[in-house]
Amino acid sequence: MSSGDNIAAANEVLNASFAQRPRSMFVLRYARDEAVGMLCSNIAAFSVLIIKFGWDIIDLFCGRQELSPIVIVLAILVILSGSLFIVTVPFLFRTVAEVNEDIITVKGKEYHVSDIQEICIGKNNSVRLIGQDRLIVKLSKGYDNCDELICWARYYHVTISHHNKTR
Repeated sequence: MSSGDNIAAANEVLNASFAQRPRSMFVLRYARDEAVGMLCSNIAAFSVLIIKFGWDIIDLFCGRQELSPIVIVLAILVILSGSLFIVTVPFLFRTVAEVNEDIITVKGKEYHVSDIQEICIGKNNSVRLIGQDRLIVKLSKGYDNCDELICWARYYHVTISHHNKTR
């Protein structure tokens, strides 16, 4: 689903007057359209740098005999953007949290539903899980399966607050 569809589904669940049973297992991750958009912009920027750097290398071997500072800076930018691209790709498609029955796993740490104090729905479609007076994870309503997380919280009687706390 797209990010907009995910936000609409989360809002629909928030406005529902009943708590339906959530799926027993689901994962929360970036919406595919957001991840693909970020990936495409990184590929475009990387491609432009490679083309420019390649053009300067061709110009160097066919025309000039010295390496200009611009070519050196572009080579550094290509290396940095390539590194950023390589690091970014796995991040875009990673799982943020996994839910299995009454346990949510975030960054390898498991939290039982009784460890979750509340879910704060804040401005800009932010969703924060608070446990033991500290932030467990910050999400967006645009994430895949955020509506399932809200159903999960309602089903297990976790408090859902609609304000913006600073934690």
